[in-house]
Amino acid sequence: MAKILIVEDDRIVAATIARHLSIGGHLPEVASSCQAALEMLEGQDWSLILADHDLPDCNGLELTGWIRSRSALSMLPVVMCTSSEGDDLLRESFAVGVTDFLRKPIRPLELTLRISSAIRAYEASLGL
Repeated sequence: MAKILIVEDDRIVAATIARHLSIGGHLPEVASSCQAALEMLEGQDWSLILADHDLPDCNGLELTGWIRSRSALSMLPVVMCTSSEGDDLLRESFAVGVTDFLRKPIRPLELTLRISSAIRAYEASLGL
C-alpha cells in the first residue's frame, strides 16, 4: 500500500480524494497547509504527494520547489491539483518539477489511474 500525502485546505475535497485513494488500496493522510505538509514530510516515508495549487500559506508550485530542493525528497512524485483554467499554470507546474497535473473537479477513475502510474514509475526508479 502506498502512503500518499494530500495537501488540500478544503476539507470536503480532501475527504473525497482520501476516500477514493483508500478504495484504491492506498493510505492517504491530509495536510491542510504547506506548513503542515512540510512537518509531515520530515522523517516519514511517502510514495506520492497530491497537492492543491491554492493553499493558505503558499502555493503548490512553492511546495513542489521546496520538495525538489531536498535531496531526500527530490524524486518523490508530486501531482498538482487545481480548479484553475488555462495553460500557464500547467506550464509552470511542469517547469518546477511536478510529475502530473489534475484539474478539479477530480474524476475518481482519472485520479486512481494517474496516482497508480506515478507510484509505479517512482518505485521502478528506486528498484522496488
